[in-house]
Amino acid sequence: MTASARPGFTGLVGVLPPRRPAVATLARDLGLDHALIERLGQGGLRHIPVDAPRPLAALVTEALKELARQTGSLSDQVALVLLAHSVTWLAPGGCDPLTGALEAVGLASVPRIFLSGQPCAIFHFALNRALDLLGDLPAGQGILVIGADKAWRDEDRFFFGSAMGEGVVAGVLTAQAASHRLLGTGSQSLVVACQGEDSPAEAIARFRAMSPLQLRQVVERVLAEAGHRIDDLAWIAPHTPYLAMWDTMCAVLRFPRERVLTRLLPETGHLNSNDSVYHYLRAANEGIVRPDDLVLLVNPGFGGTWGCTLIQY
Repeated sequence: MTASARPGFTGLVGVLPPRRPAVATLARDLGLDHALIERLGQGGLRHIPVDAPRPLAALVTEALKELARQTGSLSDQVALVLLAHSVTWLAPGGCDPLTGALEAVGLASVPRIFLSGQPCAIFHFALNRALDLLGDLPAGQGILVIGADKAWRDEDRFFFGSAMGEGVVAGVLTAQAASHRLLGTGSQSLVVACQGEDSPAEAIARFRAMSPLQLRQVVERVLAEAGHRIDDLAWIAPHTPYLAMWDTMCAVLRFPRERVLTRLLPETGHLNSNDSVYHYLRAANEGIVRPDDLVLLVNPGFGGTWGCTLIQY
């Protein structure tokens, strides 16, 4: 298979809401203690994109309309929709939360699959499933893959020394793409702290101790299966709860810290399942990532899940 014939995204967009309140202001308004607010600032968190009180489907609709503007009619390209989200998606009982967004771009009758779990790494799992499903689709048809997460209350934005914002990424995955080519993807789970911040202290400590090595395992496996090594990478597009994580991860991966795309963290914060995709796409659109660069999108998720995707621009 030639490089130009790889599976990949024929169109890929990322959308954040324009409102960017200061993290410190949100934290103070909630009565969070001063030590935590200082820790958030030290972690590089300054502002986060917030879309409240709109439903998440409204932001998905914006992303899909922008994708259609860039690539043409989605109804001519898409045979299946796959939605990945880490945070519980609130919707009225019996209501498909994507219906309105899909109707807006002519996809109301297209089958859809919802994937959740694997907090912060679910998008990589979704890409793996989408690659498996591509071969069952009619020639020339693709899969609309959406990553979307939302904190439904400001109280839910703050956990483990991080601050969560809202964001949506969406792209049409096809069997042949000239850019955003997927060379490999994978995720793995070994759950040791299944209750998040309410997990026993010893479980949280165990997760933190094992996480860098577990991440290295999945990174090395995905790279090896694609026939590449860590030295081949131009960039890592990271999950971004806070900056210090990547000081540790780069030491474990033996990768230059200056080639990890954390520069957007002060304006995006923690986007859960899709921040690595958003950071990759922004860097590509701004010319930081150049044609044919190999970029590893990496998302470790709290509790015991790790995912990464190797993409060639």
